[in-house]
Amino acid sequence: MPRGAALRRLAVALDVGEEFLLGLEPGDLIPADMLQDPQGELGLPAPDEEALLRQYRRLDVPTRAAVLLLVTRAAGPEPEPDRPPHAARRSAGRSGRAALALPQRGEGTG
Repeated sequence: MPRGAALRRLAVALDVGEEFLLGLEPGDLIPADMLQDPQGELGLPAPDEEALLRQYRRLDVPTRAAVLLLVTRAAGPEPEPDRPPHAARRSAGRSGRAALALPQRGEGTG
């Protein structure tokens, strides 16, 4: 079910009340969350988001790729998936020793 401005436009297009579309009785109060635009959840008002998407569509493919890379880097690293304990043992190698070789006594930078 559309919300916000889309709900109002649909009601006007169908020539019915917003309450009817939501299954409410005439005169009932419409819940506040149904009057709020979904774009408001993104932090952008609806006209700004539409203008932003319109400008994005005009970009050439390499520029779109650069924008995507910039946005993903700005979002930060993705969380590491939890590895089961047996996966950690496999990464240690067949001998069970760690892959990182530490210098022995007597060896070193001197």
